[in-house]
Amino acid sequence: MKKRWRISLFLIIGFFQISLVLRSQDTAQLAVRLSVQFRSEADRSMNIMATAVAKINSRLSTVPGLLIKFYLDEESENNLIGASHTDSNGKADVSIPASLLSKWNESDKHTLIASSKDTLHFSSSSNDITVGKCKIVIDTLGGSEKHRIQITALAKSNDTWIPIKDMEILIGVKRLAGSVLKFTEDGSFTTDSSGKVVVELTDTFIKGDENGKIILLAKCEDNDDFGTVISEKEVHWGKKVGLKSDFFQNRTLWSTRFRTPIWLLVLVYGMSIGIWATIFYVFRQIYKIKKAGQVIN
Repeated sequence: MKKRWRISLFLIIGFFQISLVLRSQDTAQLAVRLSVQFRSEADRSMNIMATAVAKINSRLSTVPGLLIKFYLDEESENNLIGASHTDSNGKADVSIPASLLSKWNESDKHTLIASSKDTLHFSSSSNDITVGKCKIVIDTLGGSEKHRIQITALAKSNDTWIPIKDMEILIGVKRLAGSVLKFTEDGSFTTDSSGKVVVELTDTFIKGDENGKIILLAKCEDNDDFGTVISEKEVHWGKKVGLKSDFFQNRTLWSTRFRTPIWLLVLVYGMSIGIWATIFYVFRQIYKIKKAGQVIN
């Protein structure tokens, strides 16, 4: 009897300990890792992006719905760039507001900070990157039958723009939906000691808009010192593409119903006549069979 009582007591204690362990695992906060990126696009916007990931069920997964605050140089309310919740891919981004542009212009380098607070399931986290100021200048060169482009990469140092050597830059033509028509197979070129690279646009039949305008694009992506830098320039080197004034006046499939192609009208009406003729013929034969049956009777 005592032996059974002891076994029961040990089982109760064991189940209680296991439940405590499981409960502690369920309520334990998971560690979040933030990665920070910087993107400067065509002198129009400067964006700071962060990606939140955590190890969930032994797998590294993105963390959606996490509030991340972004700061310039230090975590203070005066230096708050903005705050954003991560999307379904664990990404959040903000733009540097006009109120902080004066602080941004005070130095050639800045530290961008991304920070998240404790939540029910995730512990607080913080990470930062230091980026310098960089710009990519696109110039067009004459003196040749082919279109030539000169790309110059410059970094700001002590209020002076100096050339960047050995910077890898993707060069191409910007297309719809953000895609890039590359000049070579990989599209990448490396600047020389003067921070320049010269390329030729060999394809002279690139389609532009109705005025022949295309957008040249130069992009340095995920650079360790400057982040992602993008520059664009509009040129009228493309083939003019536009709608003709009589585009919808011809008998085509994309015209109005009053401009339907003749062959399509013949096909549809011919099928309709054939179907109704077959139905009429079947009913006529049924009528004849019924009438013949009445004569025999």
